[in-house]
Amino acid sequence: MSTANLATAICQVMAAVRYIPETGENKFHKYKYASDEDLLGALQPAMAAAGLALVPTSARQVIVEHSPDQKSKAQWRTELEAGYVLIHTSGESLPSQWAGVGIDGEDKGTYKAMTGVLKYLLRHLFLVPTGSDPERHTEVDDR
Repeated sequence: MSTANLATAICQVMAAVRYIPETGENKFHKYKYASDEDLLGALQPAMAAAGLALVPTSARQVIVEHSPDQKSKAQWRTELEAGYVLIHTSGESLPSQWAGVGIDGEDKGTYKAMTGVLKYLLRHLFLVPTGSDPERHTEVDDR
């Protein structure tokens, strides 16, 4: 099966969304990030214009006890494997499987994992830089 239409559409999105700045900030852990809202706000209209839809197809989660937080409150680690299919209006499609993790002491572990899966799936599918490069700033680089 040909995927020429799908590949063309992916390239259209890549051309339309060239960079998403890290406007979010986690003050507790002291890092910046590209927010879910910023990422989806830029990609969703570009995907729609290119005739692309992303549909969740499956999810499997495992929840295990995690180390307590700094106040000794119990936390849980949710490990999520999620399947998606990228569909083009031509009928061409691309299935994918992604993993994510969410740690929370209440009921948000699954949602944190889901957000992480979707953000990284979209960022890597469309090769969207955000300024986040774990290899760029290391202790070795700062010496």
